[in-house]
Amino acid sequence: MNKKNRIIVLMILVLFSFLTLFFVKDKKDQKQEVVIREKVALQEHESKIEDQKIGEEEIALDLQPLKKKLDDYLKENEIDAQEVGYVVIDLLSGDSIGANEDTYFYAASTYKLPLAMVWYEKINDQEAKLDEELVFLEDTYEEGGHIGTDYEYGSSISIQELLEAMIIESDNSAAHILYENLGGWPAFKKELKKFDPTQKIDEKYISYDNEFTPKNMGNILKYFYSHKDEFEKLLKDLKKSKPGEFLDRNLNVYFPQKYGSYDYSYNAAGINFNTHPYAIVIDTVLGDYGEVVIGDMNEIVYSYFVEQSNE
Repeated sequence: MNKKNRIIVLMILVLFSFLTLFFVKDKKDQKQEVVIREKVALQEHESKIEDQKIGEEEIALDLQPLKKKLDDYLKENEIDAQEVGYVVIDLLSGDSIGANEDTYFYAASTYKLPLAMVWYEKINDQEAKLDEELVFLEDTYEEGGHIGTDYEYGSSISIQELLEAMIIESDNSAAHILYENLGGWPAFKKELKKFDPTQKIDEKYISYDNEFTPKNMGNILKYFYSHKDEFEKLLKDLKKSKPGEFLDRNLNVYFPQKYGSYDYSYNAAGINFNTHPYAIVIDTVLGDYGEVVIGDMNEIVYSYFVEQSNE
């Protein structure tokens, strides 16, 4: 090999060595960069968890002063405590307060809220469609609402119209059509187990038909809140339900609610989405005075949550 060729070979070896060192270093740098990114991501994740924990501690409200306010209201107005059952649930912390929360009350039309939830879940699961039609039979007629006056027996009515009428107008015929197509009261009540796993679905619960405890209805509302994106249409209809009455009587904020009245039973169930969210159920056997009590009690609760959230 002549001198010129040796120089060329030597230069090639030097260049190869340089390139080898460069790629090895680059690969090492890339590996270090990945490790650094992973460490940063882990730190950010841990920081978010800590921030969330701090946030949860900050938003947890002490509900005992609120319970005293509600109980004092009943005493000051000489209302028999046994004639009122209520539950208030802080929907951020899960904490709750109540009175007679395990007592069965005649639900009146408040049962239509969980009934609508059952149907909207079926629609979301593609087991039913809003434009699907159900038949209006004579034995599903009950006075109250436009279904019984605008349609003849044997008419087919869309599920969407039935749901809207049942929630906004509290249409009784619409509700009967909907729960009969589930299989009647027993089948409907069994469906509610998924909304409240704590509720014992026994013969008593099923045979009482339209009777619920405030705690059971409160847990159903809690499920509603945690799945609110699935019940967007239902929430809009609840805001149209009796504005300025029952839970909204003193507030006039279009409080989303389902109300009910039958004989001496005046009840309401709803969810506040403003500021600090809460669910509230109030059942009374006070006749039409019950609506005044429902309005007053929810005003106390609403004001308390607003005040505590602003502190």
